[in-house]
Amino acid sequence: MNKILPFSCLIALLIFASLSTAQPYWQQNGLEGKFVNEIRFYSNDDIYPSGFNGIWHSTNLGASWTTIDSVDQGEINGFYNTSSTEFYSGFYDYTNFYLRRSTNGGQSWTSMQMTPGMITSISADWVTTPPTLMVSSERALYKGLANGSALPVAQTVPGRRITTVFQISGFAMIGTDSGGVFRYVHTTNTLTPCGLTGRMIYSFAYASAFVYAATDSGIYRSNNLTSWQAVGPRQSIEAISSSSIGTTNYVLYAGFDTTIIRSTDAGTTWTPYATGLGGQQIRSIAYQSTSGYLYASTFGDGIYRTRISLGVDEGMHHMLPVSIVIAKNYPNPFNPTTTIQYSLPKRSEVSVNVFDASGRSVATLFTGIQQQGEQRLIFDGSKLTSGEYIFQIKTNSGSTAKSMLLLK
Repeated sequence: MNKILPFSCLIALLIFASLSTAQPYWQQNGLEGKFVNEIRFYSNDDIYPSGFNGIWHSTNLGASWTTIDSVDQGEINGFYNTSSTEFYSGFYDYTNFYLRRSTNGGQSWTSMQMTPGMITSISADWVTTPPTLMVSSERALYKGLANGSALPVAQTVPGRRITTVFQISGFAMIGTDSGGVFRYVHTTNTLTPCGLTGRMIYSFAYASAFVYAATDSGIYRSNNLTSWQAVGPRQSIEAISSSSIGTTNYVLYAGFDTTIIRSTDAGTTWTPYATGLGGQQIRSIAYQSTSGYLYASTFGDGIYRTRISLGVDEGMHHMLPVSIVIAKNYPNPFNPTTTIQYSLPKRSEVSVNVFDASGRSVATLFTGIQQQGEQRLIFDGSKLTSGEYIFQIKTNSGSTAKSMLLLK
C-alpha cells in the first residue's frame, strides 16, 4: 500500500557523482520548442520569459501564455520591464544593434538608441523615481533614468566584452568574457576590478553575505570582492540563482548542460536537483518567492518548474507524488478568490468540489481527465458568505480534502 511520505523523510544526502537518487519532480510549464534565455517576474503571478525570437507573458504562473513580441527577422537580446506596460529590450536586425522601448505592453516599440555591440544585459537601480536603467552592450555600460531618453555611456571596459550585469543595493557586479569581475558604484560612477581575471563570467547571485559568480571553470564565491573561493563542480556553469527560506537561510541553484544542482550550505556542498531536464541546455534559473516555484529556462524546450518550500526548508520538497498531494491554497484566508494546487501521480479521472462547514456542496471546480503532475484551479467565493470551506479532490484511487477560510 502506497503512502505519502512526510516531507521531512524525503531529505537525502547525495553525492554529486551519483545522479540516481531521488530528485524533485519538474513539470514542463509551456513554450515548448522555444529558446528561452531568461525569466523575469513582475507582481505575484506575472512571468516574462524572453529569448532570441520572442518575449512572452503569463499572468497565472505559466498556466497559459501570450506573446508580447515575436521576431522573424532579427534577434532579441535582453529584456526588462519597469512596470506592467513599460518594457525595454535589446534588438539586432542583422545589421545594427538597438535598445528598444514599449510603453503599451509590447503592442508597439520604438528604438531609443543604437549601440556598438549586442546588448547583453538590462537591469535597473530602483533608488530613483523613475528607476535608473543600466544597459550593457558588448563594449560599454549605459545608464540613465528610465524615461525614454537616450542613455549616456557610464563606463567602458577596454578590451573586454561585457557578458552580464547584476544589481546589488548601491552597486552592480559586472561580468566579462575574459577580464573577470568588476564592481560599479552608482553614486561615484567608478568601476573597480574584483578578480577572476581570465575567466568567462556568465551570471551572478547574492546570498548569505556572499556574491557568487558562475564561470566557464565553475562557481566562485566572495564576501569581500577581492578574493574568491572555488565551490562546486569544476566545469562550466552558466546559470546560478538563490531562494530564501525564512529571513536568514538561503538555497543556491546552479545549472549546466541539462542538470541543476543545489546547495543549502552557502555553496560548500552541492547535490543533484534535476538531470536531463527536457534534454536541452539550461539557460537560466529563477525563483518566484510568492508562489514558491523554481523556474528553469531551456535552449529549445521552453520552461520547466518545480515547487520548493514556502517559508520552511522541506529538503527535497516536491517529489513525484505516490498519491494526491495538496499544496497550500493561496492566499488563505482569501477574498474572494484563491488558487488550489495539487499533484497527481498519473493521468486520472478527477473531480474537485467545494463544501461549506455543514457539508453542503457549493461548487464543482473540475470533473474530467487530468494529466500526471501539477494542477491549478481557481475558486471564486464572491457569491458566498464568510466562513470555513473545504475543497475535496477525488480520483479512482482515493480522495483527500483541506479546509480554507473566506473572509469578507
